[in-house]
Amino acid sequence: MKKKRSRKKKLVKFLLIVTVIIALILAAGYFLLDQFKNEIVNYLVKKIEKNSGGLYSITYETIDIKLIKKSIAVKNLSIHLDREILEKITKESSKTRILFKTTRPVLNLKIEGISIFRLIFSNSIKINKLSVTDGEVAIIKIKKKTRGVQRKKKSKPIKSIFVKHLNVDKLSFKLIEPGKKNPVLTITDVSLLLSKLRIYLKSKAYPKTYIYFKSGEFILKEPAFTFPDEFYTFKAKRLNFSKSTSGSSISINSLELIPKYKKYRFSWKKGYQSNWLSLKIANIIFKDIDLEDLFKNQRFYSKGLIIEKPVLEIFRNKNVPKQPKAKEKKFPQQLLRDLKLPIRIDDTNIANGCITYSERAQGRRKPGTIFFKDIRANLKNLTNYPELLEKKISLVLNASTKVMGKSILKTRFSIPINHKNNFFTFSGSLGKMDMKPFNSMVVNNAHLRIDSGRVNKLSFAGRADRNYATGTMKFFYNNLKISVFKKSGKYKKRKFASFLANAIIYRNNPKAGKPLRIGKIFFKREKPIPFFTYLWRALLSGIKSSMSAFGKK
Repeated sequence: MKKKRSRKKKLVKFLLIVTVIIALILAAGYFLLDQFKNEIVNYLVKKIEKNSGGLYSITYETIDIKLIKKSIAVKNLSIHLDREILEKITKESSKTRILFKTTRPVLNLKIEGISIFRLIFSNSIKINKLSVTDGEVAIIKIKKKTRGVQRKKKSKPIKSIFVKHLNVDKLSFKLIEPGKKNPVLTITDVSLLLSKLRIYLKSKAYPKTYIYFKSGEFILKEPAFTFPDEFYTFKAKRLNFSKSTSGSSISINSLELIPKYKKYRFSWKKGYQSNWLSLKIANIIFKDIDLEDLFKNQRFYSKGLIIEKPVLEIFRNKNVPKQPKAKEKKFPQQLLRDLKLPIRIDDTNIANGCITYSERAQGRRKPGTIFFKDIRANLKNLTNYPELLEKKISLVLNASTKVMGKSILKTRFSIPINHKNNFFTFSGSLGKMDMKPFNSMVVNNAHLRIDSGRVNKLSFAGRADRNYATGTMKFFYNNLKISVFKKSGKYKKRKFASFLANAIIYRNNPKAGKPLRIGKIFFKREKPIPFFTYLWRALLSGIKSSMSAFGKK
């Protein structure tokens, strides 16, 4: 018994001595690190600058390292890029490369509760709190030459990053591409607050980088994106994202599509006929987004989308030459199928919309205009998910609007998304209205004027694919009378042509004591024309055949 007790005492003494020695070593290590922390930081900064080949230079006002609290605070951090080296890399490029810099030396960084042992032994980063405030950051996207360059493989890459609390506040952002005057993307103010952020970097366990966070929100103020050809810019007043136990949503406030040039100058700058577009949307709301599917599989799913008060203005100047060898314009289902990002939005609702289309005919000074007010639409099955396309799912659109602000037009489209020949069906109806409001379009573009006429009812139904549109139209109208003008110069009435035109067209449909003349919809598509132009010309063929035995003539 005495021997056992003496052995235990010796073991306890040994453990105590070892513990004291370890504590002394750690204390000495902490003391040395505390004494030489500035030298260590400067060494690391110089090492980073050297490894970048002189591309980066780093400056800071102060760095406060607290070893016991495991925290690092950097005040007025600035990361600069050497212009000469940057230009050299840009010229010798072949693959995309992302470079990071701060454009104002006011970026403040604070890290609290960083686990050094986890970084050393498990190649993972764990941080209790990460804060980035008061700064301006720029990302430069260039190409990087890789031919003839041999890279050393990293022996122990970082596997994952965990941040319990991430806070970004008062941070502005720019995405720059060399050779362009203005940034591709700008955000004046970024605010971000996330809890339990996990990032699993690409590895054998995770073929793609996977991001997850329990809850949080971010706010982007005044984001602006410029298209690659620099003819348009997307701007918004505010973009807000939030995730909580009740679900995830994205809202965009005051979204605008802004053309670089004014209406008449736009196509001349393009060098060929092209639609000038201007779009304003009060609010866009994506409901119930599946974030796990988005981050893990790069697929965007939302149960509902609401678009409030969209105002679209379209202008086309036909005095500009047509585009030589114009490409075939794609149908909506083609655009969906060609999207690289798989998307699915079950239910889309558009409220209080307005579309104005203006066209300046060749030789005319003033454009003709037609507009649609109070647009309300419901769109179902907006998707390009492969498993749904295999089930032959169809995009279904039901919409209503007031034509020229007068009478309600109702339409329905059924578009099989995966149909090889881009087949779709369409139908619609228009209520009672006077025809004279259409003079704002036909006087300048069709060289005629409607002197009198009233639509009593119009209905149509048809089917179409990439080549032909066919169908029928029932057009009830009465007391139609028109005047024809010269195609160029002043609006001078052609008396004989007007007499002939009124003799050819039916003044009433149906005629007294006779059945309704049913119009025939038939149009062969010219490949370059867009989807809605194709649809309008198909309907116009039905209107013409309803009004005259001579049809198109």
